[in-house]
Amino acid sequence: MWIIDSSDDLVYKYNTDGTYTGTSFDTYASGVGNLIGITADDNFLWILDNGAFKVWKFNPDGTYTGTSFDLSYTDFDNPEGIVYNNGYLWIADSGNGTETVNAFTTAGVNTGFSFVISDNGDYATGITNANDFFYVTYDGISTVYKYEGGQLDATNPSVSSFSPTDGETSVNTDSDLDITFSETVIVGTGNITIKKSSDDSIFETIAIGSANVTGSGTNTIYIDVNNSFASGESYYVQIDATALDDENGNGYAGIADTTTWNFTIQNPSSSGSRPRVQNVIPVTTDLPVLILLPYPTFATECKTGDKFSILTGFPCPLEIQVPTENTIPPTFQFNKNLSLKMIDPDVKELQKYLNTHGFVITPTGLGSPGYETEKFGLFTYYALIKFQLAKSIVPPVGFFGPITRGVVNTNQ
Repeated sequence: MWIIDSSDDLVYKYNTDGTYTGTSFDTYASGVGNLIGITADDNFLWILDNGAFKVWKFNPDGTYTGTSFDLSYTDFDNPEGIVYNNGYLWIADSGNGTETVNAFTTAGVNTGFSFVISDNGDYATGITNANDFFYVTYDGISTVYKYEGGQLDATNPSVSSFSPTDGETSVNTDSDLDITFSETVIVGTGNITIKKSSDDSIFETIAIGSANVTGSGTNTIYIDVNNSFASGESYYVQIDATALDDENGNGYAGIADTTTWNFTIQNPSSSGSRPRVQNVIPVTTDLPVLILLPYPTFATECKTGDKFSILTGFPCPLEIQVPTENTIPPTFQFNKNLSLKMIDPDVKELQKYLNTHGFVITPTGLGSPGYETEKFGLFTYYALIKFQLAKSIVPPVGFFGPITRGVVNTNQ
């Protein structure tokens, strides 16, 4: 242990059992004016000088290294203590009437990272640390206060996983993109750009701040792709370096190359021959009937009434519309909660209801009248909010819960 005596500018070395080692050295000759604190890293001693507003660097044998850095360029009013932790020098100060601990590099650079340690108006008289906690004593107070804050985050967020995964070759045409990070991230500025691998042309550009990007404030970012991918085509994703930061302002490096995140859209399943119409079965309903008979067995990726496969996103190979025979199909009764990003058969029924009651999901493509899907995407989300606003449902947040469900079930 190193103990300073400000009355004679001496530093004394003690054993951890409190016995004096017999070693001391004088700092006055080196220019130290008013010793107020001392700490040590693995190789050097760092002495805080309240008189000269400096931090002095000494060797453990007491010789001055010739290195010091000035604190007068900061807004410090009264440096009170110093401790080394996790590669940084943490200096306590009562500047502007607020007790703070501020992190400096060993080169004397103020990192800008600090935290408040007191709001009671008393001055700190000493600071030390153990296991990433700080322990502070105050003038006139017999209590030692414990603070957490010694982990200075200087690490940039990194990607833990992509979805679709990099190199995946069986991606659906209606897939969205997800990125999971090593820590919580916040959206910034810039774009996410999806390009075709075949000619590097832009398939879609999505602004990071748009409604298509959700998850800010969590460790997973969800990217809703507007366009449908082309079967058999390969794509890669690029992300601007300004797009995402962690909570302490450390930036995600982004993706500038063509290989970090790329994937291929699967081709429609086939078994050697094209599907063919085997039979037309008359039914008493106004629902479209899809009858498939590919060789050698029936396809399982399209269900009766589907125009797009809910598994692959591809158009179903064949549709047979059967005229209605003036019968009224039974109304669908909803009994479960539905929310953004869900895939559920009830979502398709909800889309049908909205499309036929003046709240069209989208005029064309997936989700449009006759092309409903089981995916609860942004278009469904916005259409549901419009319905909730029109029906004075509070809150109108695009969540299909008991209140909205009750209104729908009684107004079929």
